[in-house]
Amino acid sequence: MSPHWTLTALLILLLVGVVKAGYLFLRLAILAGMGLMGMYLMHKLAQDYNKIRGPMKAVQAAGRLLGIWKRSIPDEAMFTPLHDEPPIFDPFKIFDDKSHFGDHLHPTFDNVLKFDQNECTRRLVCQLATRKQRLNQNESTILKLIKMKTNQKESNLARQVFEEAANVGYKSKDPKKCQEVFKKCRFTDKQMQRVIRVF
Repeated sequence: MSPHWTLTALLILLLVGVVKAGYLFLRLAILAGMGLMGMYLMHKLAQDYNKIRGPMKAVQAAGRLLGIWKRSIPDEAMFTPLHDEPPIFDPFKIFDDKSHFGDHLHPTFDNVLKFDQNECTRRLVCQLATRKQRLNQNESTILKLIKMKTNQKESNLARQVFEEAANVGYKSKDPKKCQEVFKKCRFTDKQMQRVIRVF
């Protein structure tokens, strides 16, 4: 054979190999694209599922998936009557104590004052009154409730306590004054603002 034919045959074989490799590469690229699209659709389905059901914490989800349950925290109540005294302020007692509220929960200033032994609610009212112009809807509603007159059977003493707290804020316009007057509350201003934003 002549070198010309040999070179041509090698070029043809090389071209056939490149075409076949290109064909296989094209199949690989299409398969990879379909795999990525499938992963994206699974991601979107998981997001929709979490919106409907509510997101689970990663540790709980992994524990349920693997069949492992928590071992470090006991399932019993945190405050048992035999060992510990209940905390001074127990917000869940409001919903459990039906003797004071009847069948429906009707929060009054008397009840709020009863659970405000550490003066945090009064301090919060005072701080809200110091920044009267920059209040969100929940904060302004709190101040309006204190100013509003009602026909409910409640003592005016409890309402006056909160009105006095608001007056301290209106007059001083200084949150530090609220801290001085209501010293029992151990929470910072930021912590108390976070509590309002939760509700």
